[in-house]
Amino acid sequence: MSVLTRVWAPSMSDVMASYPVILRPCAAMVEVFTLRCVEFVRDASSRRLRVGFK
Repeated sequence: MSVLTRVWAPSMSDVMASYPVILRPCAAMVEVFTLRCVEFVRDASSRRLRVGFK
């Protein structure tokens, strides 16, 4: 079974080497999306704190 796994399931480095043009923009989009989510949560929590203190 392990031989089949090695043959049929390529390692992640092999996938990255064969599809760098496709995967790099996807990774960049995920990074931007994550940063925007963090900024949104930070802004929402600071707004909530400001409203709570007034």
